[in-house]
Amino acid sequence: MDIGEKAAKEYNIETMLSEMYEIWKEKQNVFIIKGYNEIQAIVDEHIVNTHNAVLTLSKAISGRYHQNGISN
Repeated sequence: MDIGEKAAKEYNIETMLSEMYEIWKEKQNVFIIKGYNEIQAIVDEHIVNTHNAVLTLSKAISGRYHQNGISN
């Protein structure tokens, strides 16, 4: 993976986290629990996105160690 690809992935993760933050920032002053399904859908989506971001970072770090001849 070259530097451009790594930078693009890092940018995508930062963008995704910023979007998540903005969504929750909008929801923080909502006190009526009538939109439980909407909140649950957002939580589920953010869990999946965060999990995928962690996997992407893990693969990049693991690849870097493998490239340098370092074992886990």
